[in-house]
Amino acid sequence: MLGYDLLYTLYPLFVRMIDIPRSVDVPIQVGVGVYYGLPAAGIVVTPVTIAFAWSTDYSTAPKVVAVEITMVLAALAGATVLTRRLALHLRPVRA
Repeated sequence: MLGYDLLYTLYPLFVRMIDIPRSVDVPIQVGVGVYYGLPAAGIVVTPVTIAFAWSTDYSTAPKVVAVEITMVLAALAGATVLTRRLALHLRPVRA
């Protein structure tokens, strides 16, 4: 019950910290691209990460784990950047 009360109390704060202000105009292509692009990036990077882990004999050394984390984050960031670039390219010019 304490966890529920804590979440109920902190939820509005979390939303305010993360939510985009209404004055910001986000192209719909960004939303759609991120929604569909991030899972696609995850699908692509998963076998690559597994192959890397296999090549290191599934090592849990900090450097190996850091490389794996970097690979996944790079794929997700790359999908977001490509989506943003495509959305801005397709966005109509405002006067």
